[in-house]
Amino acid sequence: MAAFFAVTSGVYGRYGHDPAGTSVLIVACLMAAVVAFFLAVQYRRRGRRAQDRRDAEVVETAGPLDFFPPSGPWPIVVAAGGTVVALGVVFGAWLALLGVGVLAFGVFELVFEHVGRYDDSGEPPAGRSGG
Repeated sequence: MAAFFAVTSGVYGRYGHDPAGTSVLIVACLMAAVVAFFLAVQYRRRGRRAQDRRDAEVVETAGPLDFFPPSGPWPIVVAAGGTVVALGVVFGAWLALLGVGVLAFGVFELVFEHVGRYDDSGEPPAGRSGG
């Protein structure tokens, strides 16, 4: 997908003479590249899963799936920060800067909410459930 959007944005930028459309295609290319990078990293870490092989048995997929985080307040904080940034575009830069601060704080907390969830043994810390 990233290669498709890269070629399309190049051709559209050359012949379309539309900077907005070219920008959208470039952003689409970058977003597809981020997804491809994530999938490549996951494949290198975990290799082929049982679901990817035709000769796999059902028992190979048994067991816990993964960690699913419990609900938390950070998505609401991120949404509030985005709303304040959008309102800042209308009412003034001071409000947009305040919104950027709230948004940055919410994103930071959302991303690092579960850091340190496991110790070196791969087991959840004492007193916590693993998911």
